[in-house]
Order: sequence, then structure tokens, then C-alpha cells
Amino acid sequence: MYRIIFIMNNEQKAQEYNMLLSRFTQLGNQIQEIKGQDLELNQQQIQQIQKLENEQRFIMSKINSMM
Repeated sequence: MYRIIFIMNNEQKAQEYNMLLSRFTQLGNQIQEIKGQDLELNQQQIQQIQKLENEQRFIMSKINSMM
């Protein structure tokens, strides 16, 4: 199995970082929107929040690996 290694220059890293950070913020906004809908969350809302938080964790790990 071959592994492709892609080396980014600083400008590409900055663009990727900005894109990831923007997506992270969008996910946070979606989480807050769901939490603001009801005082008590139903199971579907809880699962959606967990899915969004997992995506945020994945994005943060990608950001950290860029450093």
C-alpha cells in the first residue's frame, strides 16, 4: 500500500487552516442553535449534537497536525 504525502507551502497551510477554522465555527453555531431550540433536548437532538461535536474534534486534530 502506498501512502501519498502532500507537502503544503505556508500559503496553502493558511488557506487550509482558515477553511477548517471556519467549518469548526459553523459546527459550533449549529450546536448552539440546536441547544437553543428547547430547554430539554430530545434523543435526536442529543445525537445530532454528538455528531457535530465529533466533527469538531476531527477538525481540531487536523488543525493540530498542521502545526
